[in-house]
Amino acid sequence: MKKCYIINFSTWIVEFDASDVNSNFNKFYDFLTMSFSGGTDVELALNEACKKCLENNYKNSDVLIISDFIINQINSDLLSKINKLRNNKVRFNAISIGCSQIKEHMTYFDNNWVYDGSQESINKIINDLNNIEKTTNNK
Repeated sequence: MKKCYIINFSTWIVEFDASDVNSNFNKFYDFLTMSFSGGTDVELALNEACKKCLENNYKNSDVLIISDFIINQINSDLLSKINKLRNNKVRFNAISIGCSQIKEHMTYFDNNWVYDGSQESINKIINDLNNIEKTTNNK
C-alpha cells in the first residue's frame, strides 16, 4: 500500500495519515473540513514534512505544499534540511492557489504550479504531474 500523509497548516499544524482512507473516512472528512485562519507559516509544515521524510515509511517521498504562498523567507536551517533530502531524491513541489504568491520564495521548490481557478491551470498541473510520474518510473 502506498503511503500518504497530510499536514494541514496555518500558524499551527494538524496531521493525518491518509494511507488507508477507507477505514478512516469519517476522521478524514473531519480533517478536511477543519477551518484554519491566520497567517501562512509554511515553515511549520515543511519542518514536519522533513521529519516525516526521514522515517522508513516515507523515505524517497515527495512533498506537495498547497498554499497561497504569501510567506516569509524560509530560514537557512530548514533550507539545509530540504537540500539534504533533495540529495536523497525527495522532491519539494508547490501548488499556489491564486496569483498573489511571493515569487522569489517559490524557488525553494522543485516544481511550482499556479492554480488560478481556470480549467487550463488544473489541466497543466495534472499534465505536469503525469509527466513527472512517467519520468520517475522510467529511471
